[in-house]
Amino acid sequence: MRLMVARLSAGAAQAVHHYSNARDEEARKQAARHSAFLAHELRNPLQSAILAFTVLRNQAAPNEKATAVAARSLARLRDLIDHSLAEVRLHAELGVAPEWILVARFLEEIRDESNVEAEEKQITVSVESAPHTRIEADPRLLRSAMSNLLRNAIKFSHRHSRVVVRATSSAGRISFEVEDACGGLPPGQVEKIFDPFVQLGTDRSGFGLGLAIVKQVSESHGGSLRVNNLPGKGCVFMLDIPERAQPSPRSSSSARELP
Repeated sequence: MRLMVARLSAGAAQAVHHYSNARDEEARKQAARHSAFLAHELRNPLQSAILAFTVLRNQAAPNEKATAVAARSLARLRDLIDHSLAEVRLHAELGVAPEWILVARFLEEIRDESNVEAEEKQITVSVESAPHTRIEADPRLLRSAMSNLLRNAIKFSHRHSRVVVRATSSAGRISFEVEDACGGLPPGQVEKIFDPFVQLGTDRSGFGLGLAIVKQVSESHGGSLRVNNLPGKGCVFMLDIPERAQPSPRSSSSARELP
């Protein structure tokens, strides 16, 4: 009798424990979905504000100091929102939601979103990609990764220089490259560059999370991230991922086709 009571008590305690864990997990996922929704909704009016700011800045006799402050503030706010969106999806078990993406158009949109920063430093951003290349990936995560790479390239490149964003297809994989004109990485610093909160340059206006997020995005797609240091010239960051989405228990069962 005692043994039966003990087993019943243990079973009841285990059931309560499992219920509590499941309830906490569901609450965490709901909070993550709310955070993702909020960050996404904030990004839309922010992008409109950036476009409006660009128009105003190009008008006659703008206040250069004020516009520079506004440009930096808008860029930092956008970075924070994009980081939040990526972090939520990567760490809240919301899964990778793959869709078919037309690569050239996708990269051109990311370039256009970075025009404010590029124009401020008079940097030319070029996109090189075959017009019909496609990839099956999570567009939100991939956008966050490529935006981070491009903004870093603009941020650390010398004024009046050129940044190149390219994509090539080979053996069922897509290689995204962002080549900057930063002058190269300091000796011995290549290994540290993908760690969270690490900022190797003198510009500390960011959060030190960009490359760490890009690395997590690459891993979530079964890919890799590496950097080719070109001393005296710059760096080439390479994000290599499969052309088709990798099977995942948390991923969507099928990718949405291009319109």
